[in-house]
Amino acid sequence: MDHTLRKHVSMALGLVISFTAASAFAQDSDTPGIGLGGDAAVFMPIGNLGDGVGPMLGALLKLEVPVNPGLEVTGRAGYLYGLEKNDCCSMSDIPIWAGVRYFFDGSFENAYVGGELGLNMVTAKVEVMGVSASASDTDFGAGLSVGFKPGDLDVRGTFSMLDLGHAGDSMLVGASVGYTFTHF
Repeated sequence: MDHTLRKHVSMALGLVISFTAASAFAQDSDTPGIGLGGDAAVFMPIGNLGDGVGPMLGALLKLEVPVNPGLEVTGRAGYLYGLEKNDCCSMSDIPIWAGVRYFFDGSFENAYVGGELGLNMVTAKVEVMGVSASASDTDFGAGLSVGFKPGDLDVRGTFSMLDLGHAGDSMLVGASVGYTFTHF
């Protein structure tokens, strides 16, 4: 991992820790507490990535930490599997993302916008004329989302880049449906 990437990851983790500590002081009767849940996701690769990889399907665990009315710090990690396209190429990703969500009405329900930054541990496999090869890389990526969260259900649409260093070659549009199982 190069120095710049380490610096960005350290800054993101520092923000998550700071917001988590601040949330302990921001709790009130309308604040739901820290939430733990999961998302089922489907992403469609677009651009150059879409030429070689089919839809990516997967599951993510998520953590939701309220910090102020209508503002959450989030974390998601899981596994995404890219279906083969043209009988030659497949890809998988282990994303570890941290982000924020802003709920327009000041609650922790209804419409929101969000952003995520994090690491993507990507493995790509190619097979051509009986010869196969694979490669793995860890890249720093980002995503923007809009969603709707009625209660513990969470539906979102996302635009993501798995590698900010090669944004045009790593773009995805996706959707996820999630549920927050518990609050503590």
